[in-house]
Amino acid sequence: GLRTLSVAYREFDTKPDAEADEQLEQGLTLVALLGLEDPVRDEVPEAIRTCKRAGIVVRMVTGDNPRTAAAIAKKCGILGDDDDYIIMTGPEFREKVLDENDEIIMEEFNKIWPMPR
Repeated sequence: GLRTLSVAYREFDTKPDAEADEQLEQGLTLVALLGLEDPVRDEVPEAIRTCKRAGIVVRMVTGDNPRTAAAIAKKCGILGDDDDYIIMTGPEFREKVLDENDEIIMEEFNKIWPMPR
């Protein structure tokens, strides 16, 4: 459930071309690998419980890595250990529910939507 951050460097003889991003990321020396936790705010789990008691089904949409998202959802109380759920990335979701004209295919959307958390 941690976000990872790599710290690396590379020495240059001359100032590199900023447009050559891929080349800048070659031949780096790894200095550190960090794990960062963005803690769940104290009030979030109780807010989720309140929603569930009221019959509201809570969904989570995030740009996080799927495993990080699942860990956060469990800490918040959105997911329980025995819950039946699926986690998918945005591109996976769009591939399943959009046609070639980027229009929503409602039949496919309705198959998937009850499951994401």
